[in-house]
Amino acid sequence: MHTLPHFSASAASEPWESERATFVDPPDVPSDAPDEAEGRLLGGAYRLLTSIGTGSTGAVYAARHEPSGALVAAKVLRERWRHSSGQQRRFEREIRAGSKLRHPHIVRMLDAGVETDGTAWQILELLQGRELATALEQRPLAVEETLKLARQLLQALEAVHLRGYVHRDVKPENVFLVDTPDGSLFAKLLDFGIAKPISPTQTTPALTSEGVILGTPHYMAPEQITGDLPVSPSSDLWALGALLFTALTGRPPFHDEMLSTLLVNIARNPAPSVATYRSDVPRRLVEIVARALRTHPAHRYRDAAEMAEAVDRCIADLGSLTGW
Repeated sequence: MHTLPHFSASAASEPWESERATFVDPPDVPSDAPDEAEGRLLGGAYRLLTSIGTGSTGAVYAARHEPSGALVAAKVLRERWRHSSGQQRRFEREIRAGSKLRHPHIVRMLDAGVETDGTAWQILELLQGRELATALEQRPLAVEETLKLARQLLQALEAVHLRGYVHRDVKPENVFLVDTPDGSLFAKLLDFGIAKPISPTQTTPALTSEGVILGTPHYMAPEQITGDLPVSPSSDLWALGALLFTALTGRPPFHDEMLSTLLVNIARNPAPSVATYRSDVPRRLVEIVARALRTHPAHRYRDAAEMAEAVDRCIADLGSLTGW
């Protein structure tokens, strides 16, 4: 029987949906139709209830852990990928990465397994709240909210990098704002579907084929686009810089209707300044975002800890975040 050690999850009153990562040169794009029938039992313990989202390789369901009655989220490998060795390995690597990560600002993986028919699945905590992308459709974040968000996501990324992975898909759709009793901002990083080991090994190999770019264009670091330099933790910091730019201004730093032009601009041109679009952002925060978005990785922050120190100095300039 499956158990849920140290289980802590909140039931969602409204389902969350995770937008799939954008694949440039994709092998295929699955439909949004659910694969599994409601009521199916996975691992002898998890009853699928309703479809609540789709991803590039996985469909997400609200589910119930039958022994305890706890509500969870079940991510199931899409049926069309179950005979694709590459997608199976990618799903397995997502499970491997998620199982190693325990951090308050990272969605928690609780269990995983494979059915006799080849259906691979993973069980995640079920979150109540909304994606950052949904929140930003209503308004940009306040400076204080952005600083708090930055500090939490940098803590999450530091944990990811220390465990030996690059997330590769940091974007507003992969950040979930959890409902809290006092209404304070509490973020969780989602979706390790295209996470990559920093130093591939026999058990955690690099799976990306040459000539295939994985990521979401507006939040892809220049080296993800050009391939001139390896993807590294610095690539996640660039994506975080783009996310913070979007949180403050309501638009990503680079935008073009033509995908090819967008990618060229990211790869070759300096990012615009947040101050161009919003005059109330403190100079130190403008500089933090600008440094994270520098084209060459060597000109960005050394790591998430160094960027977090800069954020903390900015917070100190404005006062405590208590109560924000």
